[in-house]
Amino acid sequence: MIAPVDVFRGETFDLEAQYLDAAGQPRSLAGVTVTAWLAGPSGAIPVAIAIGNLVQGLYRFRQERALTALWPAGFWTLYVSYADAAETETEAVVTVTVRDPA
Repeated sequence: MIAPVDVFRGETFDLEAQYLDAAGQPRSLAGVTVTAWLAGPSGAIPVAIAIGNLVQGLYRFRQERALTALWPAGFWTLYVSYADAAETETEAVVTVTVRDPA
């Protein structure tokens, strides 16, 4: 799991990640559907995924300011799901604290 992050409502959320196997080696995202969401006190919020390098399994969680402005303040867990024809894997990626702007 990645170290916890803080996000201010109305700020762009952008976090790089990589799909890895059990030994920590990069896994290709070819043929894999990647979905992500924040889960917390107010339910679930979808989070956009942008693929960076398909073969190396690099991607970003990215949400624009207009959408993070709508996120309720509080503690959330970011989850990612990888699905291919054989299986679906879901994992918690990071704890996100959504804060109101100062």
